[in-house]
Amino acid sequence: PMRRHNLRIFVLCHYVACLLAVSHTTDASVAKLSVSSDVSVDTKNFALNSVSSSVRHSEEIALPTLGILGYGGVGLSQSTISFLDFLPLAVLVVAVAFYRQKTKEVIVANLCEEDGTKLDVFRDSICHWYSDWNTCAWSCFCPCVRWAETHSILGTLGFWTGVFIFLVFCSVSSIVGLLTWIVFAFVFMLFRQLFRRSFKMEDAGTCCSFAGDFLVYCFCGPCAVAQEARHVEAAARAGHDAASSV
Repeated sequence: PMRRHNLRIFVLCHYVACLLAVSHTTDASVAKLSVSSDVSVDTKNFALNSVSSSVRHSEEIALPTLGILGYGGVGLSQSTISFLDFLPLAVLVVAVAFYRQKTKEVIVANLCEEDGTKLDVFRDSICHWYSDWNTCAWSCFCPCVRWAETHSILGTLGFWTGVFIFLVFCSVSSIVGLLTWIVFAFVFMLFRQLFRRSFKMEDAGTCCSFAGDFLVYCFCGPCAVAQEARHVEAAARAGHDAASSV
């Protein structure tokens, strides 16, 4: 029941974030229509053309929400997006982080249920999202909170430090563009390598694992977040030393 309640609350928060993002672009378009009646016809036509262009941008953009969610800034109209667009979303994410801290379930070690010796490779594949719907929902709709919680369990980062790092990188990359997104992927690739070393995974530090970790955070950060979350929760249930901070 608690997991279903968490999922309903979180999906509601996600839709609120989307509505905030949509309302900003809509307000911007409506504002451009407010042309005084004494302006010439040519000026009115110019204003209407500007609104039409703005609407086209609105139809093709990935909402600012996508930056917060870790999906990158592909398709964002740089002329209509500013740092202020992210403030309501950032506040919402922080509120959700507080909610997660208050309601998260305590993982109890059960050595009979989980085998800690099998954690030197990822427990699930990168696309095995359907194995845990609760983790999947958090990783898709608010990966910054789920990623921060994973590293707080490992003891590599504090929870709020992790939320801040993820939120800043996602927001800045969506505003600035592709170059910052590449930096984001590189930084989180290093954290994923640290994750691998925590469990003494065989491929940690190899060229293939570096390349794979970089690409997965480039194209689907939430997929990587969900995979790491499922793995660390399994480790906590198994009483693994790497997850002793739970």
